[in-house]
Amino acid sequence: MNWPPENPPCSLPSVTPATGTTEAIARQACQLVKGESPNQNCIFDVMFTGNTGFATTYLALQDLEPKPVNNQPASKYAVSLDFGAGIPHGTFSNFFDPGFSFNATLEYAITPYVSAEGKFGYHRFPGDSGGHLNVYQFSGNGKFYLVPEPNKVRPFVNGGIGAYNFESGPTKFGGNVGAGILFEITPRFGLQGSYNFHAVNTTFATTRFSTLQGGVRFRF
Repeated sequence: MNWPPENPPCSLPSVTPATGTTEAIARQACQLVKGESPNQNCIFDVMFTGNTGFATTYLALQDLEPKPVNNQPASKYAVSLDFGAGIPHGTFSNFFDPGFSFNATLEYAITPYVSAEGKFGYHRFPGDSGGHLNVYQFSGNGKFYLVPEPNKVRPFVNGGIGAYNFESGPTKFGGNVGAGILFEITPRFGLQGSYNFHAVNTTFATTRFSTLQGGVRFRF
C-alpha cells in the first residue's frame, strides 16, 4: 500500500483535487448570506474549494433560524385607556342623566384569542335635580378575540364581574358584558372602541347602565 505518500502532493487515484476560486467570485456567491461571521465563513469555504454550493448550504441553514412573527413584542402585557359616555338605564335613568365614563385596563394575553383583564372604571352621572353620582368599578374580565394576530383589525367580546362602589355609599357586586373592535396601528400601539352593559345588585333594584368608549391600547 503506497497511499498516502510520504511527500506531497497527497491525492486519491481517479479523484480530481479541489481547485480554489477568486475572492470576487466567492463574495458574489455568498452575497445573500446574512451576518458577518456566516458570510465570512461562506466566502472562505467557496474560495478554497471552488464549490459555490457552499453558499446554498449557508442560505438553507439561514432559513431554518426562527424568525419573529410580524415583529411582535415578546411581552404579553398591554394597558388600555378608554374614555366615553356612561348611559343610565331603567329606574336609574329616572334620577340621573348620561355622563362621563373612563376605564384603565391591564391585559394579559393567555392565548392568541383569550386575554385576562384587570379593570378600573370611573363613571360620573349628573343628577336630574343637581349634584352627581360617582361610581367606581373594580372588575376582573375575560376578553375573547375573534381573530388572532397578526390581523390588524380584531373584533372582540368581553365580560366579567367585580365590585361597584357608589360614592359615599355601599360597595355592591355587579357584572358587565360587551363587545368592541381593536385596530392595531403597529405591533405595540392600537386604537379600540367598545360598548359594555353593566348591572349592579343594589338594595332596592338592579342598577343598570352602559358605557360607550373609545381609547388607546399599548403593548409593552
